Amino acid sequence: MKISITGASGFIGKLLLKQLSSTQHVVSILTRKDVDAGPGVSCIRGDLLKEDAALHAFADGSDVILHCAGEIKDESLMEQLHVDGTRHLLRAVSASIKQHGKPVHWVQLSSVGAYGLDGAGSQSGRTITEDSQEQPVGMYEVTKTASDQLVREFAAQEPLFSYTIVRPTIVIGSNMPNQSFHAMARMIKRGVFFRIGRRKAVATYVLVDDVVRALLQCVSDRRAHGKVFIVANDCPLDQVINALALAMQVGAPKLILPEAPLRLLVKLTAPWLKLPLTTARIDALTRKTHYSSSLIGSTLGFFPAESVPQSIPQLINDSSDRLK
Repeated sequence: MKISITGASGFIGKLLLKQLSSTQHVVSILTRKDVDAGPGVSCIRGDLLKEDAALHAFADGSDVILHCAGEIKDESLMEQLHVDGTRHLLRAVSASIKQHGKPVHWVQLSSVGAYGLDGAGSQSGRTITEDSQEQPVGMYEVTKTASDQLVREFAAQEPLFSYTIVRPTIVIGSNMPNQSFHAMARMIKRGVFFRIGRRKAVATYVLVDDVVRALLQCVSDRRAHGKVFIVANDCPLDQVINALALAMQVGAPKLILPEAPLRLLVKLTAPWLKLPLTTARIDALTRKTHYSSSLIGSTLGFFPAESVPQSIPQLINDSSDRLK
């Protein structure tokens, strides 16, 4: 089977490529610069922003497209990459289907950001499933959701095209780009972390290894066709905080500060004082949203390998240089 991957240099894509390169599949990646992708991996020099011969060569003859490309920093590039880039690649896939007459399965790495955020922080809570209304907030979330819609629309028009959309929660693991997890760990290690509010917040982390396993199962399992799957491993935030403290051999944080005064302080000081605590950070530490991954469990028999607290000792060991 020929499997073609975008975003193979990213946090999730690198591990995905590593797993696939050890199989008997024919693997190719789309890359903007020359890279050593390992033995047996074909590197196509091209760019999703350019609808050219390189992009068509990348898609040509593919049985599976793993679309993992994403821009997480530069908002000015998000619509171009997530929307225009997806549209360009779909056209290349369409040309391949017309030429070869064989089916193509597209596995899309998306985000639970498609379902939006709690507007009132800790004052409200909800359970998100794949049937929840899509209401993305923010350029990344809006453009990734638009990309998902392009894929679904193309599948409705092309009978030889199938798809699976995978929406993980906050992905953590060694070399993760998400700095908020490491920042929390450093504060706990230094003894300056505090809990906010007495209501129990939800930690919406999922291990990168679990996300990669989910993507790979969606490649090979026909039961995944036409589905959107949330991949989550939620737990109480207190369990994560306590596991971090235990792994770093420090005392668990005991100080609890009231939420409302903190929000007011941040709001009043934001125009003239840059604090490490922001409204967005307070939201993240008090949010009650729970993401259900029961559909991928019942459909594919997929479940996370272990809980997030159980994985923290290894994660801290792998990230020791970033916690100094």
